[in-house]
Amino acid sequence: MSLTFRYANLNEYDRISRFIDDHWAKNHIYVRDKRLFEWTFRRSGHWAQDGYSVALAEDGTELAGILGGIPFELNTFGKSSQGVWIVNYAMRPDYRKGSGALQLLSMFRKDPFAAVIASGLNPETTIIYRVLRGLVLPETPRHFAI
Repeated sequence: MSLTFRYANLNEYDRISRFIDDHWAKNHIYVRDKRLFEWTFRRSGHWAQDGYSVALAEDGTELAGILGGIPFELNTFGKSSQGVWIVNYAMRPDYRKGSGALQLLSMFRKDPFAAVIASGLNPETTIIYRVLRGLVLPETPRHFAI
């Protein structure tokens, strides 16, 4: 098992959506609605790459893991910088041992992003963030109003 890491190309929606369906969440909205996937991971003005803001872990031609990143403008007391909200973090069960998950996360822990934010983490995942010296806050209730 030799993993390589890169960002997804625009022609890989079908491949990524199958992976989401098989290894992250069956019949997830990104699987059912390509327009929403495109809106989320092709953020004009926030993503300079020519592709999706989805990091891929591959073993040859096999997809072993994915991590989506939603780029946004972070405002910290009036100072703007680029941030990324990471979502859809999934490694195939046969690739969960080793450093693949950490390397996938590292795809977004570099320029141009000044901050990497995640929410709704399961307890197993928080270990990864603590190893990377990330600040893990206690559970915070989420409320949305429409």
